Amino acid sequence: MEPIRLKKLSWVNKFLENEGQVGQMVNEIIERFEGALFEELLKAETIKQVVSKPQIFELRIHLTGIFFRFLGPKSTGCIILLHAFKKKTNKIPPRELNIAVKRAKELGYS
Repeated sequence: MEPIRLKKLSWVNKFLENEGQVGQMVNEIIERFEGALFEELLKAETIKQVVSKPQIFELRIHLTGIFFRFLGPKSTGCIILLHAFKKKTNKIPPRELNIAVKRAKELGYS
């Protein structure tokens, strides 16, 4: 079992900044996940694989009645969070998923 690191890229940091105080609270939750076991986060459905090629995972955070979602590829014990959005339905909007896939491919994840 491997502990996980979560690396936020600039797009995600900007998203959290724009969310103000709630964004700060979400950021603190992300930081608490640092070092958690990847398998435990999968089992708890905090992290879920949503695309297989490139391999994209979704980090799920629910706070103050808002569902925050973070998408990114997994790379040697680290999930690179490269897209964030607020989710209002059970499905990931195709537009949001396409942004994450495009960014992952631009960064060399295939």
